[in-house]
Amino acid sequence: MVKCMNKYGVSFETVHLSNEIKEDMPLWHHPGKVPGKRQENNGRKAKCLRKKHAVIKVHDALDLIRRLDDPQHTRNEACSCDACEVDRTVRKCQNPHACIVAAAARLGQILPKWIPTTNGALEPTPATTDTVGEKDFKPPAGITTLAQGLRAMTCRADEPKEREDPPMRRRAETIPTPKEVEIFIAGAVHTPASRTARAAAGIFIEGGNPSCKGKCIPVTGEQSQYAAELFTALEA
Repeated sequence: MVKCMNKYGVSFETVHLSNEIKEDMPLWHHPGKVPGKRQENNGRKAKCLRKKHAVIKVHDALDLIRRLDDPQHTRNEACSCDACEVDRTVRKCQNPHACIVAAAARLGQILPKWIPTTNGALEPTPATTDTVGEKDFKPPAGITTLAQGLRAMTCRADEPKEREDPPMRRRAETIPTPKEVEIFIAGAVHTPASRTARAAAGIFIEGGNPSCKGKCIPVTGEQSQYAAELFTALEA
C-alpha cells in the first residue's frame, strides 16, 4: 500500500489519527518513519517476522512484543514458554526471542505519533462543543478509516502532469546591410631612362578606406606588365 502511495504521489493525513488506524498501518515501509534512521524492512529477521510470525501490521508487532512482559517468558534463545514453543514447532522459528526484539526495534524506527497509545490521552476528541465567547469551537473529527486519510493532488484530463517551460522570447538580431563599394586596381611597369624597369600594383577603395595601398614587385621577380597585373590581382 505504501509503495503504491509513493508511486502515485498520494500522501496520508497524520492529524487526529485514531488508535485503530495506527494499529492497522503497515509495519513495513511505514510512512511515519523516523528521518535519518535506518529502516529494517528487508533483513533476515524482518523476513522471518513476515513469513513465519505473520507480522504485517503495527498491531501484529504490538501483540508479539507483549510477550516481553509475560513472566513465563525468558529473554534468551532457549526460552521455553508456551508461545515460544509454538513458534519453534509450528512456525519453524529457531530463535523466537530474537524476532520479538526485532519487532520492538522496528517499532522504534517509527515516529511516536504513529504508535498507538495505551491510554486515551492522545485520542481524538469526540465532536463536543466548547463555548469561546459567542462562537462555538468544534474539534476536528478523527480519521477512523485508511480511506479517509488518503490525500491526492490530481489534475484535469486535459492538463499536463508537468508544467511545460514557457517559451523564451528571442532577441531580434540586427544584421548589417552590406554596402557596395568600388575598388580600383592597376598594375603597371615604370621604366625610367636611367634605371631598371620596376613593376608595381596599386589598389584604391573609395571612401578613404585604410586598405588602399601601393606595392612594388620585389627586384628578384619578373618586371613586366603581365607580372604587374597578376601581382595586383593577388594583392587585391
